[in-house]
Amino acid sequence: MVTSASLYVACLACAAVAPACASETRGDDTATSLERAEAASAAAMASCGDLDGERPNDGSVWPSNASKLVARDEGGGFVGPYSPPGSDCVLSEATYTLMVGTRILASAQCEAAGAGAPLHLRFTTRTISSEELCRVSHAMRGLILSDRAVCGADKPFLSVAVSTFARTTTTYRDEVNSCQTGNDPYVRNIDAVFEVLQALAMTPSQ
Repeated sequence: MVTSASLYVACLACAAVAPACASETRGDDTATSLERAEAASAAAMASCGDLDGERPNDGSVWPSNASKLVARDEGGGFVGPYSPPGSDCVLSEATYTLMVGTRILASAQCEAAGAGAPLHLRFTTRTISSEELCRVSHAMRGLILSDRAVCGADKPFLSVAVSTFARTTTTYRDEVNSCQTGNDPYVRNIDAVFEVLQALAMTPSQ
């Protein structure tokens, strides 16, 4: 399902890489743009290092050539009452898009102005710091591929889509919903990624 949140972050993602997209048919210019973007992303990732006791990054979920992260909370689960009349999103719905090389984070979060008020998407865009990027990276490195047969109905549907400069995109879904959400690979610890992204989206730019 294409939502307003998805369309917004897709537009931002396109704008963030516009130089490379616009020059896609211009031969060497395209290669140079993409190489610079990839180098910037690699440098940003390399600067994070390892946390004490952190699981080594085997690249299975968060590879070193990651260019973009899209984290989606589709709502659902036992998160509260149904959306009031006049709402254009569902409770807990959110989309976060991070362009790794530029550190641009865009978000669309479903919120209400007050108790009983209609729910509407609140859009934000900011450039996060290198330290904040590392917080996202460490959370992503905490994801573990799961083959456990888990079936829960009390959580929103959470997913993260990881794109690379090799023009691949892989979507990973919360293992809790493994009996309800198709054939994408599943991961543990996905909540930590959303906690970091939500906190960063709500942090005022310096």
